[in-house]
Amino acid sequence: MPTNDSTFVCSGCGLTLFTQDAVDIEPDGILLCSVCSGEKDTNPKDGVGIRKWRQYATVPMSFVWGIGVAMLEGARKYGRHNYRKSGVRASVYVDAAKGHIDQFWEGEDIDKDSQLHHLLKAGASLAVLYDGIANGKWVDDRPPKMDLDKFRGEMQTAVDSLFEKYPDAKPPITEKGTPDA
Repeated sequence: MPTNDSTFVCSGCGLTLFTQDAVDIEPDGILLCSVCSGEKDTNPKDGVGIRKWRQYATVPMSFVWGIGVAMLEGARKYGRHNYRKSGVRASVYVDAAKGHIDQFWEGEDIDKDSQLHHLLKAGASLAVLYDGIANGKWVDDRPPKMDLDKFRGEMQTAVDSLFEKYPDAKPPITEKGTPDA
């Protein structure tokens, strides 16, 4: 077992811990914390708690707090949780989310109307849509399904052939003027 003061990420729960607290239980060197390895002898709730369906500790709070402000804008404009009563139409919220992502991608970080980051606005749109789906309060107006496996396969074949045809591609030109790594 390692004894230095470096850190590791537990392969079981994803927590970052000091390497000295690792338990190496696999021949291939997989490191687990004492809870995930079953060797922890204090507070048995830890072993149960890390496997619960609610996993707040995995979500960056900057995003949660930002989504809260983006949702506040909608609450002030339309009434908090209005979508739970009236329901949502998939196309409206997909359009909103994709629109904000596209504006971000094209170099506009901040939404001119709300002064919030476009990614927060996109996240709020997706949150409302998912809540509608989870609560059975949505209209599924997506187009008829296509054969995505077939289409993905065809596109992957095309991409693979482009990489073969141009193995030494020129570096991309980015906003910062430096090639992507």
